[in-house]
Amino acid sequence: MRGLEAEGMVERDPLTRRYRLGWRLFALAARTEQSRLVRVSAPYVRRLAAAFDEDAYLCVLRGNMVLTLLSVPSLRAYHRVWEGVSVPVIMAVAGRSLLAEWDEERVRELLATVLPAGLDGSVGGIDAWLKELASARTDGYAVSDVELDDSEAGRPG
Repeated sequence: MRGLEAEGMVERDPLTRRYRLGWRLFALAARTEQSRLVRVSAPYVRRLAAAFDEDAYLCVLRGNMVLTLLSVPSLRAYHRVWEGVSVPVIMAVAGRSLLAEWDEERVRELLATVLPAGLDGSVGGIDAWLKELASARTDGYAVSDVELDDSEAGRPG
């Protein structure tokens, strides 16, 4: 069970010490639900990665998390594989891309569920994050500066 817990397949409740299904198992299950989206999108994501020699990702919004369904590596030596991994919407450039069409009130409500006590210092505060979201709306794309990988870029819609 420890091995499964280390991989995110199960998690142990600290109080009851009982095991339950983990985040990675849920992420993999969600990916299978999106298999048609992955199949149809894969050639376009590959072309995008090749055209810019950057890693490219297909992501979806699941609640207040961004789930990566497909990772296509660039030709560079170092790659992060994010398939099946979920991260808080504020911590991934894809979050701004996925929320670009939402109105500000709805975005603020979602952000409050991610970090109710305040945003992580790397985000720079809710107003700074919303300003970056506004830029993504205007520019038609979002660029990662301090999130998970400083080479990522996302295109809204």
